[in-house]
Amino acid sequence: MQWLDITLYFADSTGSRLATEGIKIGYGKNASVEKVVLEQLIKGPGDVAHGITIPDTVGILEVATENGICYVNFDSSFAYSVADASSFSGVASIIGQTT
Repeated sequence: MQWLDITLYFADSTGSRLATEGIKIGYGKNASVEKVVLEQLIKGPGDVAHGITIPDTVGILEVATENGICYVNFDSSFAYSVADASSFSGVASIIGQTT
């Protein structure tokens, strides 16, 4: 098991911007760091002042990193979750992890 300090991005209290949360994650042979980060985003924020950006109904089908680019295949519920007005926050929280 390897441990890593990371920053996650969730919705702020207004839902119009992103807020950060620092956490420590563990990952190993059975799960890549990329998949663990996505699972933590789906799990939701630890700070009650922050809002979810990806509903816990969203499933991860596959995560693969090639040539420095992370490809994520979500189940179809992701498409429905980003169809509302606050859809930017789900995508933005994922992109925030790669910058």
